[in-house]
Amino acid sequence: MSGTAKIHFEPSATDDITFTIAARGVFTEAKGIIKVGHYRADGNGGGFEAEVDCLVAGGPVATVTAVVTTSTSFPVGERIAVSVYDGGTDRFDNSRDQIGWSWSVPTGKVQPCMAPATFATVKKGGFTVVGKGWPKPPAQIDTGK
Repeated sequence: MSGTAKIHFEPSATDDITFTIAARGVFTEAKGIIKVGHYRADGNGGGFEAEVDCLVAGGPVATVTAVVTTSTSFPVGERIAVSVYDGGTDRFDNSRDQIGWSWSVPTGKVQPCMAPATFATVKKGGFTVVGKGWPKPPAQIDTGK
């Protein structure tokens, strides 16, 4: 999954919120980065970068978790979670993508590969999800029993 998008989040409707996500791989073998910037209309705000530790994608939906590595606004070492719905665009080329994130909902400690449902819309830009679904299970080993 990948992309950059400016987000509309109703409780912070005048804020500039941008997500950049680049994640590849399956489950805990995934690698990548999440960058988030959130600035209020008065210019105050900050952002962080996080290293991806899990990606689950299926169809147009993906869940990615990551551990914060650098930040001006979030505890370094804390796991965050993001969910994305890749809704494509409407006939006017407006994004129909949606996104959700763990730090705006009372989720408690974030577990790998788990994220809240999407709850915010994309104003500009968007995300591409290429869902591989569940990987093929390993072949059964014949133990001779």
